[in-house]
Amino acid sequence: MINLSNTDIVLLSAGMGKRLGKIGTIKPKSLIKINNETLLTRLVKILVLRKATKISVMVGYKSQKIKQELRKIKEVKFKFIKVKNYKTHGHSYTWYLFNKFWNKKKNILLLHTDIIFNENILDNILRSNTKNIIGIKSKKQHLLNPNSFVVQADYKSKIKKIDHLKNLQKYAGEIIGINKISIGTMKLFFKFMEKKFRKKDNRYLSWEYVMNMFINETKVKLFILHNQTTEWVNINRVSDLKRAKKLFKI
Repeated sequence: MINLSNTDIVLLSAGMGKRLGKIGTIKPKSLIKINNETLLTRLVKILVLRKATKISVMVGYKSQKIKQELRKIKEVKFKFIKVKNYKTHGHSYTWYLFNKFWNKKKNILLLHTDIIFNENILDNILRSNTKNIIGIKSKKQHLLNPNSFVVQADYKSKIKKIDHLKNLQKYAGEIIGINKISIGTMKLFFKFMEKKFRKKDNRYLSWEYVMNMFINETKVKLFILHNQTTEWVNINRVSDLKRAKKLFKI
């Protein structure tokens, strides 16, 4: 049985949904509803079923709406961490800001909150004995946005490179925003980010770019799981929302 009570769970929910047009200006992407339930509430319920008791939420854009939504859920103790520069800084810096609040005796499970997915894709990551996993949806014959982040990996599933699809001819799968990181590797990654973010321009980068730097400059090993083909949608555009509603009908 999966038990997340001894895992430090952090949700990235600070950004704005600019690519969603009017929908993204009204509320944070995580509060979009599918089947009359917000992405955020659905995600937290999935975590509660896996014995999560404490969850940290990185908030920024219209954070009060997110707090109101999550306070309806009584099974979890939430810690809301305000990101002041969410309009200008990338979510790598949001992840870095969590360092001050991380319980350094616990592994980290980091999730985006603008995603909807079949629960198997999360369970496979949590059940795996591999310590450091960057979650992916395995390559299939479907169209991806050229700017989608994808992963190259070797035959042992070790990540070689993370980049946009348009820059990689061969890739194993698309990054899904679910990451499991061990205590030791997380300490190294936070130290790496601290050094990189001394240069302010790096604070605008997405975590995928910074993670790619980390892998290549430190030679720390991170992995993927192959054959992850269950449903998953990252909701960035109206077309993504339509697809999610179609895939996740009751």
